Amino acid sequence: TPNYVALKIFTRQSVAAGTHEAKIYEHINKTESNHPGRKYVRKCIDTFECEGPNGMHKCLVHPPLWKSIWSLLRSGDEHRLPEPLLKTVVGCLLRALDYLHSECHLVHTGMKDVSQVGLALDSEANNYPDFKAANIMLGLDDQSVLKAFEKDEIADPSPRNIYADRTIYKSRTIAIPKQAAIGFPVLCDFGLAQFEGGTGDDDAQPAVYRAPEIILDMDWSYSIDIWNTGVMV
Repeated sequence: TPNYVALKIFTRQSVAAGTHEAKIYEHINKTESNHPGRKYVRKCIDTFECEGPNGMHKCLVHPPLWKSIWSLLRSGDEHRLPEPLLKTVVGCLLRALDYLHSECHLVHTGMKDVSQVGLALDSEANNYPDFKAANIMLGLDDQSVLKAFEKDEIADPSPRNIYADRTIYKSRTIAIPKQAAIGFPVLCDFGLAQFEGGTGDDDAQPAVYRAPEIILDMDWSYSIDIWNTGVMV
């Protein structure tokens, strides 16, 4: 049975961001804990760099997941989660955050201006909180849909545009797995994560999503993750 992985490949301009996120995952992996929230935090299996036509790209290797909560919200007519699913998602997130806060001493919601930690991010992304529905994905306990995905790609390759220096492929949709094969929500994307918190001088969080302590230029810490959970819900 083949084993599948998911790759997160950073653009050439975001190598520093990839390096930062890799260090966060390394710290999480080194944290020995039996905390029940660990299973709701995305795992990073490995990291490496690959060379493209214009420079190096940082790559993270993850176990494959299914759809994000944001995708589920978009697929429904009401653009909201059913109450039982919402309760499950929030419960898993709070356990994940408790693990990150109490065991790893990490704040998932980082600084809006990531240049403060030596990173570069486009201005459009700065308008959204890092703790959001797009960064919460559902686990995948049955890889049969990935095997079918691979088979379909071999039989009918995705359309593509071929340029002189690169090839751009059209995304292929992954089939809906059996309900029993859909795992619990997993918190992803630690590109803006910070150790313990920051001070009132930090430009943390986009303006419309800011926690009270950020607005009042106070020192901030783990509580802003809980604030962002409420904002997201």
